[in-house]
Amino acid sequence: MFARRSACERARREGASRCVRRFVPFLVRDLVIATAALVVVMFDARARAAGSSSTGDVWLGVLSGALVTLVAFIAHEWGHLAGALRSGGIARPPRTLASVFLFEFDQKASTREQFLAMSVGGYLASILAVIAIACWIEVRSPSGITTLALAGTGIALTFALELPQTWKVYRRA
Repeated sequence: MFARRSACERARREGASRCVRRFVPFLVRDLVIATAALVVVMFDARARAAGSSSTGDVWLGVLSGALVTLVAFIAHEWGHLAGALRSGGIARPPRTLASVFLFEFDQKASTREQFLAMSVGGYLASILAVIAIACWIEVRSPSGITTLALAGTGIALTFALELPQTWKVYRRA
């Protein structure tokens, strides 16, 4: 863990490229997930356009909605990472590709401003994802209902878990 920290600290002084490279496997992972989501969404849209409402097509819609929400969550995480790295904060990739979160932010080695930049990056990505969802989902379809339910849950969790901490740091409490 010490070597990771010093490599990222050197990267902060020399430019973030060394630290960013450590996230390439996660970028590939997330692009594979986004591509799979796009394929499922296309099959779902095709089934809805054909007027199909079989049980399999309903489950395809539910899967489509879940994957759209997963991609929105991934965008949220990448937004946090972009804010962290752009501000020079210390962000470490997780030890495994199976990790739910994209990185660990070192609050002790980073400044208040870097923490706030990391936080705002995720919030901005979430806002863009919600706008995209609102523009493109068909609300009365299984995929739309699933997306709205899961995205709403994600927004509620963000308000409950992330915003209080950001507000506390912002207020210097």
